[in-house]
Amino acid sequence: MVRAQDGNIVALGGLMQVSVTTQKSGVPGLQDIPLVGALFRSTQRTTQKKELVILLKPTVIKSDKDWEDDIQQARDRLQSYGQGSAAGATR
Repeated sequence: MVRAQDGNIVALGGLMQVSVTTQKSGVPGLQDIPLVGALFRSTQRTTQKKELVILLKPTVIKSDKDWEDDIQQARDRLQSYGQGSAAGATR
C-alpha cells in the first residue's frame, strides 16, 4: 500500500538485470602458451545494467470534465514526448 496526495508521483522500485560479457582475443597458438601467453591475448569485460522503475501518478476525478481534461493532458504529454528531446538538442 502506498499513500499519496492527488497529483503527486510515486516511484516503485522494479526489476533489475545485470549482464556481464567477456570477450577474449589474441594470436592463435601463442595466446595459449603458459606464462607468456598473456602477452599475446587481451580480454574485454563489459557490464550492462538495466532497471525497470514504475511511476504512478494518482488523480482524483471529481467530475466528467476533470476526467476529460486529464485524458487530454496525458495525450499532449505523449505526443510531445519525442519532440522534447529534439528541441533540447538544438538549444
